[in-house]
Amino acid sequence: VGRWLAARGARGEVTLATKIPPPYATGALDDAVAASLRRLGVGRVDILYLHRWDATAGTDGTLAALDAGCDMVLLCNQSI
Repeated sequence: VGRWLAARGARGEVTLATKIPPPYATGALDDAVAASLRRLGVGRVDILYLHRWDATAGTDGTLAALDAGCDMVLLCNQSI
């Protein structure tokens, strides 16, 4: 995907999404997003889908991990 986008100079014209499985604790979410970015060959995604609810992380833990991902500019341009 990344090579195709780069070859066409189309990254700014495409909304790119990816989906990750649980767990969604901060370290695990960071690792899953980083692995997805490597597979896609890009530096960030525009939309992140969570595969299913992760009861072990809870709402606060999941939101904190997503917020941390936005702070790293891997998931968002400016905010969620």
